[in-house]
Amino acid sequence: MTITFPLYQLTSYEEESASWILEPGMYGIWIGNDLNTSVLSGALELDEKAVMTACENICPLKEELNEIVPDAEKVQAREAAWQKEVKEKRMSVIELKASEIPTEKVDYQRYRKSFLEKQERLWNPFLWISWHSLQPVIREEHRATRLAPQEFLFREQQRRHPRVLRRSRGM
Repeated sequence: MTITFPLYQLTSYEEESASWILEPGMYGIWIGNDLNTSVLSGALELDEKAVMTACENICPLKEELNEIVPDAEKVQAREAAWQKEVKEKRMSVIELKASEIPTEKVDYQRYRKSFLEKQERLWNPFLWISWHSLQPVIREEHRATRLAPQEFLFREQQRRHPRVLRRSRGM
């Protein structure tokens, strides 16, 4: 069996560098339906810090952020326990090299330009006028799709040749 997942799912955001990073060290791979019943099945090991996505701080903090962090001693004890299990059971450990992981740079100017172009298309006064001028046509076509085929054909002919049909009905 082969299980794949995107590497970016292991990243965490680093506020100082405004980037999504992979921290160096070992990552455990558990398989199961939930954390209580999952089983340690392998590991990944990264040699050094890797930046997967470099961003910009476009909304800088106005006041200090007090992050909620777990108890460091408990985290280290849990990590030591499962890392020991990986070694004892001789589980496969996939080695990752930070130098082989590409870094994506987010280009906010490109997104901003794209957004402004879309906004301009939506609010262009000429498009607004043409949209409103099309409303009666759209409503008529929608109504025509609900009519019986013969009635639709008659209305379509009446729309194209109104004078001819009026005269022929009067005779």
